[in-house]
Amino acid sequence: MNDLTPITGQARPWTVVLALGTAVAALLAAAPSRAAGEAGYRLLEEGRFVEARTAFQACVDEANQTQRRSDAIDCLLGQGASTIMLGDLSAARSELEQALTLAADAPVRARQAQLSLARLATYQARFNEAEQLFDAVLASAAAVDDSSDAARAWLGKAENALAQLNRPTLRDALEKALEQTLLVAEPALRARLEVAAADTLLRSDETLKLQNWDLNLGARTAAGALELARQLSMPRLSSQAAGLLGEFYLRAGRAQEALELARVATFDAQSIGATDLTYRWQWLSGRALRAAGDLPGAEAAMERALTDLSEVRSSLLTGIRGRREPFRQRVGPLFQDHADILLTQAASAAPERSQQLRRRARQVIEAFKSAELQDYFLDECVVDLDIADTALDSLDRRTAVLYPVLLEDRSEMLVSIAGTIHQYSVPAGADQIGRVAQQFRRSLERRSSHQYRVQAKRLYNWLVKDAEPLLKDAGIDTLVFVPDGSLRNVPLAAFHDGQQFLVERFAIATTPGLSLTDPQPIARQQPRFLLNGLTDAVQGFPALPSVEAELASLGELFPDRVTMLKNQQFVAGNVEQEMTQRPYNIVHFASHGEFQADVSQSFLLTYDDKLNMDQLDDFMQLRRFGDEPVELLTLSACRTAAGDDRAALGLAGIAIRAGARSALGTLWYINDRATSELITEFYGELAEGNSSKAVALARAQRSLIADRRYQHPGYWAPFLLIGNWL
Repeated sequence: MNDLTPITGQARPWTVVLALGTAVAALLAAAPSRAAGEAGYRLLEEGRFVEARTAFQACVDEANQTQRRSDAIDCLLGQGASTIMLGDLSAARSELEQALTLAADAPVRARQAQLSLARLATYQARFNEAEQLFDAVLASAAAVDDSSDAARAWLGKAENALAQLNRPTLRDALEKALEQTLLVAEPALRARLEVAAADTLLRSDETLKLQNWDLNLGARTAAGALELARQLSMPRLSSQAAGLLGEFYLRAGRAQEALELARVATFDAQSIGATDLTYRWQWLSGRALRAAGDLPGAEAAMERALTDLSEVRSSLLTGIRGRREPFRQRVGPLFQDHADILLTQAASAAPERSQQLRRRARQVIEAFKSAELQDYFLDECVVDLDIADTALDSLDRRTAVLYPVLLEDRSEMLVSIAGTIHQYSVPAGADQIGRVAQQFRRSLERRSSHQYRVQAKRLYNWLVKDAEPLLKDAGIDTLVFVPDGSLRNVPLAAFHDGQQFLVERFAIATTPGLSLTDPQPIARQQPRFLLNGLTDAVQGFPALPSVEAELASLGELFPDRVTMLKNQQFVAGNVEQEMTQRPYNIVHFASHGEFQADVSQSFLLTYDDKLNMDQLDDFMQLRRFGDEPVELLTLSACRTAAGDDRAALGLAGIAIRAGARSALGTLWYINDRATSELITEFYGELAEGNSSKAVALARAQRSLIADRRYQHPGYWAPFLLIGNWL
């Protein structure tokens, strides 16, 4: 344990981020006294950002009343840091600018405000502004020989360079930061700065694949911080430093030493109840145990990590919103690592044990999918995270569930038929499958080209081909696909085996998660329809002339059961009024729509405005818990941002968020005449009363494939049935 010599060996990329982030860590290390707002800074350090912001606001109010300007500045700085972590960046900017204005003749505090504003600028990709602010801090600090502020400024410049993937500038800034850190006289402050520098190096390795020299530097820096933290009896800082050092050791292949450091880090964190740290170091223990060949021990450590994570999930989800780092990259690997360990054991276990391990692996990934939807919609109540392993595959013996688990070095396919989970490995990891999926999506949208068949065949071979004997033996006619990552952005229906499209053989549905699906057949007795549509060109969007025929056809199919809001009548107020007054089973939107990575930018176009996801949720909630919930929400002219895994969460989760049992939507804009024909065919199949929604969609898509005008999958493939397929 005492031998912390420089390490060598191949770096293994991994995402590790300090719970507070470098910005907050640097702020906590600031020079001014933190007596004012002490409670707020303690809450901030613990990652309890909502409570911290409340405490800082009270501190600011009191300081203003008593005219203690220095206290007001310190509390505004803390308030700004809390607000950044809560994701309200415009409010954070205002708070930090107030602090800077108050500190006009207080250089030390002015530098703290400039540092925080600079880091905020980095988060918002205003890189030039950030550089100017960091340079201003460096100039001011040099004038008074303030090494601590100079070190923080150079750390900030390193973060700015990392955000731009600028390796030379990153290395130069980190070297200068560490040079200044060595000149800091106060040990606790020096230890905090060293922890922040080591953390930046570790995250840089994940993004830029650093050389051994950089990793050795990170290890030496973390070791120095650990020694100081122990001398000063600072258990939280000691935990952070030991955990970081363990991460560097694991990258060097020194699993046993990494495990010992992970246990030290966990013990220190547990001694102060810092669950926001313990989950990370239990995770590190699990990876170290796996590297040492102890899979059962690794499984147990991962279980402990997920248990600890569940205790801080709320604050963790909240905190990520203010960061540039995506939720998936921050904690997704924990769930994937755990599933990987379970599935590795399942591959060689006895039959009963293998089923237990596969089912548990699926539960772990389900928990992640649910948490990811929470993060996307910024709503911790959008799904229930008390995950149960819903056996949807047991409901219909002719339905199979295809469940890809995308890992770093390979992928595992779980195929569920009649309650039994089968497993096979795919020699392509998440990155490779993601690249092909993105190429597939782009090719499908080019209707003048058949290049899509190259990717369609590769994806079929990876994800479906090995399941074919199972599907044939069981007489499967419906596939339920539970996609992950980039696979959410492509249609399984357009996968091709070299002879025909998958939808020509199977009905296909998609669900964001098995535990997120309410599998009940559509109520066919006299369903009521609310049809909303635009035919006119409005707000810069082109006209949709075929919507007229689409709405008319639906009116003819379901006479006396349709309420129609078209063009000038299709406004938010009218939609709300109808949803309030009448129980509609099917709500249909024939209008432009967009799903973006930022849920606040996602919308459905109305005649005079844009209906955002919160408004749609509010309207639909009126039916969610009633006797007649919305069975089907149809979005017949929407588009999901291509190549954006996060944007696809909007379409995937729309039915869940809105409280509908299922949704029918499109991945990209298509010929509106083809849309009208497919939608009319789909509802016609449902009107006959014999087909499930999945079968109705498959038949509608096959009808377009049979039409020479629309054979290309660019016309029919973007339609996804999401959620309940019955």
